[in-house]
Amino acid sequence: MHPWLTELKRHYGLECTLCQPQGPAWKIHTHSGVFLLKKTTRSPQQLLWLADSIESLCQAGFKGLIPLLRTRSRQPYCELPTGRYIVMPWVNGAHPSFSNPNHWKRTAALLANLHRIAQTALPSVPPFPDLMEVYQQKRQFLQTLIARLKRENHLNRIDRGILRWSDHFLIQADTALKILETHPFTKEPRLYSEVGFCHKDPAPRNIIIQNNQWVLIDYELSAIDWFPVELATLIQRAMAANDWQPDCFNSICETYHRERPLTEEAVSFIRISLCFPHRFWRLCSQRFEEKLPWTEGHFQRKFWHLFDEEPRRAQLLQSWFPTMPLPSVGAKNN
Repeated sequence: MHPWLTELKRHYGLECTLCQPQGPAWKIHTHSGVFLLKKTTRSPQQLLWLADSIESLCQAGFKGLIPLLRTRSRQPYCELPTGRYIVMPWVNGAHPSFSNPNHWKRTAALLANLHRIAQTALPSVPPFPDLMEVYQQKRQFLQTLIARLKRENHLNRIDRGILRWSDHFLIQADTALKILETHPFTKEPRLYSEVGFCHKDPAPRNIIIQNNQWVLIDYELSAIDWFPVELATLIQRAMAANDWQPDCFNSICETYHRERPLTEEAVSFIRISLCFPHRFWRLCSQRFEEKLPWTEGHFQRKFWHLFDEEPRRAQLLQSWFPTMPLPSVGAKNN
């Protein structure tokens, strides 16, 4: 028997009958139902804010989030011998596919409803996230990493590939930052009602379809952020799954707009955000900063896929902003 089963009974009053590992989480069968038990890195203050926010959104009519189970002392987490954990009802269902237009349209509508309800249910928000600062920090990380790799004498094939593509992505980052400097969101952010509760990781693995109800799961990144940033994340993932077809961008924006007005400023910002090499930065961060325990083969597949699709992505970006660079011949994979 797991030592934390008695702790679950003490904190939540749950009598566990079966525990099944589900990747990084556990599926807990109890006399009261089936629950998800997952370790979290979030602080108690963050978890209190998260639980209160989700409950307020659900009370306001948004059905796409699962409330965190509260302990007997009304805390939305428990401290177990192996760390801090959250518990929530288990949701059965399938995950969407972003290669299916109906699925990314439904996801766009889901985010639009979340953002619309968040504006009224959670009107008070902390200071606006500084868009320029966030993007500049990512750009600085890439510059520092590339300089370090250039000093090393023995690089493997993956890291040599990263270096081959580094100039292209750094120029891309600089160009996007230069365009963003003059955008209204960075010059006068408080004039725009575009900040509030965001899930922040709208990926197929974090969405469950249950009886035609679409539900967002995994709130490890949820925070106050710009709504167009979250929509841009969805668009980036959907377009990557659809060979960077322009129709995908237009369709998602139109679907979102039907549920929540999407301003011209928001659409123009999303285009600028898509120009920034977020996915290249993310993979580099996972490899060199987070040091995820992936195999070299897994890293290679992810980087090579990114490099293979970049010419098509870059052509689309250049059609929006003529100053955006195209990959050089020497950067192509071999």
